[in-house]
Amino acid sequence: MGSFTEETNQDDKELIKVQIEANKKNYYLVLLVLGLFNNFGYVLINSSAQQLAQNFHKESFMPFFTTSLTFLGIVTSFVNSSFLLKIAHMNKIRAMVSLCAFAYLCVGVSNLITSEFGFFLALFGSVVMGISGTLGEQTILGFLKGFAPELISGWGSGTGFAGVFGAGANFLLRYLEVPGYLIFLGMIPTTLIYLGCFTWLHNQKVLMIQAQESQESQYAQDGEYQGMPNSRGELADSDKDKKEAAINQVLSVELFKRLWPSIWFLAANLGLVYFLEYTIITGFADKATDEDVKSDDPLRKNAFILLNLCYQIGVVISRSSLPVIKIKKVWIVTALQFANFFVWAWIAYTKAFGLPLEFTIMIWVGLMGGASYVNVLYQVLESNTIEKKDKEVSINIISICNNIGVLGATFASYILEVTIYKNK
Repeated sequence: MGSFTEETNQDDKELIKVQIEANKKNYYLVLLVLGLFNNFGYVLINSSAQQLAQNFHKESFMPFFTTSLTFLGIVTSFVNSSFLLKIAHMNKIRAMVSLCAFAYLCVGVSNLITSEFGFFLALFGSVVMGISGTLGEQTILGFLKGFAPELISGWGSGTGFAGVFGAGANFLLRYLEVPGYLIFLGMIPTTLIYLGCFTWLHNQKVLMIQAQESQESQYAQDGEYQGMPNSRGELADSDKDKKEAAINQVLSVELFKRLWPSIWFLAANLGLVYFLEYTIITGFADKATDEDVKSDDPLRKNAFILLNLCYQIGVVISRSSLPVIKIKKVWIVTALQFANFFVWAWIAYTKAFGLPLEFTIMIWVGLMGGASYVNVLYQVLESNTIEKKDKEVSINIISICNNIGVLGATFASYILEVTIYKNK
């Protein structure tokens, strides 16, 4: 007979599996909605960046909308990893929802201002949205460590749909000439939907923990469990069990040194893929379409937004692919994205490709980005070498790396704008 720990670990896994299988559609739908609204604001601002910059005659500063979305996202990752991992997930989601609503308010009001102040208010709103999105993503991904790793597919589908829905809705509303302030202010009520969905997910976790406690109590009554570690690797402590975040390890130099050998390859690959794809969709796509903005053809005029839409179509397909295909060798995806990078560098420089071909190639870029994201996170959540108490901080470290990749892409895009592509 195996040890008590091995038996209860297996029992917990079976309990989770049965409970999730019975509510599979509900879990998938709730996680899809959470992913959708977590990333919607990011996509909405990113796909509006070109137009926002032109409204204030700040075209050369367009890439800095992505910078503002990303920079404090990195800071948020460090703060969350170092100080917030033991705070209840529900409390962090409430803070995230408040920040998201405030960000929509700032960017919405900025569309009503004609002075330079409006531009900086929009950038400030982007900063707040970056904090909100990062906090929401890291909190929910960490929260999922107590569920089956396959559920990451629901979250991945949602974040992918955020791109398609965000860029698509933005294009449609701009095409119909809906004022920018109405677009952003109209998104504020969606934060309440987000809060409601997480509350449901949180309640499911409470029910699962109560079931696990009941099972452990039965072991104790049968004389098979006396002071042994429970399935979460700690001494039985009802208070801690009810506070899932209490088991998390916070980031420190020592912890980083211990974890880095296990996650560096995944972190490096995801960071590289993000650098490559964001240089493509912010820098190269902007240069490839900057002359189209002056066109009277609505499709050409909104070519930049449509390219973002094509990218997101690829993302949603690949982020939803986990139940069908799992890619263990994530370096293959990174290599393919390098090829996309050089193709798009040529497109931006020569502008020799037509829009239909550009749309097709951009979908392929999104496929690579989404595949890297969902497979890297799945490998962390599914890993048997990373302890449960270390998984949330591991996800945060990887998140920091991909945000650094996005930030690097922003600066690379700006450097290219004022050098190689200056007269193109």
